[in-house]
Amino acid sequence: MKIRNIAAGCALLLAVSPAIAGDASGVDSGEPFSLGADISLGYDTDYVFRGQALAEDLLTTTLNLNTISLGDGMNLDLGAWYANTYGGGYTELNLFGGVSVDLGDASLSAGITYYTSDTDGFDIVEPYIGIGTEMAGLDVSLGYAYDSDDDSAYVALGAGKSLELSDSITVDVSASLNYGDDYYGVDGFNNFDLRIGLPIAVGDATLTPYIAGSIAVDALEDAGGEDELYGGVSLSLSF
Repeated sequence: MKIRNIAAGCALLLAVSPAIAGDASGVDSGEPFSLGADISLGYDTDYVFRGQALAEDLLTTTLNLNTISLGDGMNLDLGAWYANTYGGGYTELNLFGGVSVDLGDASLSAGITYYTSDTDGFDIVEPYIGIGTEMAGLDVSLGYAYDSDDDSAYVALGAGKSLELSDSITVDVSASLNYGDDYYGVDGFNNFDLRIGLPIAVGDATLTPYIAGSIAVDALEDAGGEDELYGGVSLSLSF
């Protein structure tokens, strides 16, 4: 089974990635068209997307225009994610855009992600919708993405928690249970993702080492999917 390398600066869902629920972390200033952005450079030991290990030694650049306030609790989220392997054997570009709405006790987001790669020669348009809220002290979210090329869908139910260790260090823990609806040969529960990050504020920048794992379950395991353990680090700057 070959799942196309649609990434997700993404690491879809939850993660709550740009790919599924947008980044609703931006603060609505109440002023229309106020703008915030961040740029990140990253390295991943393995490129694992939706339970599949697709490449090694991945170098990434992410640009998020993620706090474009439209006023009244509505934000426009735009961004781009570019990746290439250290040896130059693979490249990929993702462009994503969507709208997130603050509903008070929850946030709703919807948009489109476009994936393309000269190396594998694919072009995929993937609409998504996601909803997030707080429950029992956890940030909980549900996301749905539709692959228009494969006529299939991917669903993720996620939860996360951030703990402040000091004024400059935070521990971020997130997990998601993912389901494939006839998604490239997977029809059933796909995998369980777990990620632990350690954002460290360094002046105006943030350095984030992380470790993550993917456990193949049900349909993905039956299709030959394997458990994956990987990690990496990113450096981001907000402006």
